[in-house]
Amino acid sequence: MLHIMIDVEHITNDIFARIRSKGKKLTRIRKAIIRMFNVPAHAILTATEIKSNLKASGLDVNKTTVYRELQFLLDNSIIGEVSVKTGVTHYESALYPHHHHITCNSCGDIKDIHTRELDNSMKKLEKKIKTQGFKVSEHTLEFYGLCSKCK
Repeated sequence: MLHIMIDVEHITNDIFARIRSKGKKLTRIRKAIIRMFNVPAHAILTATEIKSNLKASGLDVNKTTVYRELQFLLDNSIIGEVSVKTGVTHYESALYPHHHHITCNSCGDIKDIHTRELDNSMKKLEKKIKTQGFKVSEHTLEFYGLCSKCK
């Protein structure tokens, strides 16, 4: 789990202000989805989970609306896609620092993993790659296996 001290309410209000400043609407559904990602516990969600969470909070929306809102949030760098091989796209807040994930091959549970020990090595590797004329725009490092519940 990613543990970072953040003022969730302040960040959420900043996101709302940024959307308004671009002349975009801040609908109840958009606000609810943004709040799902900006919670003290780092949330990694699928579109289906988002739709279920909306319904549980009294906002019954169709799948198309959820995907349209997710695309808006992706386009505005509010959320990002999580790279996992489960075949289902997952999303998380783009406000957390770069990090990696561990995924259970059995139940599909995804957790954040700190890789501070590798950060210097990764920076050196990116510099080496750059000397070969390649500009790295992003990278992922994912671990797959069985969680403690599925072993």
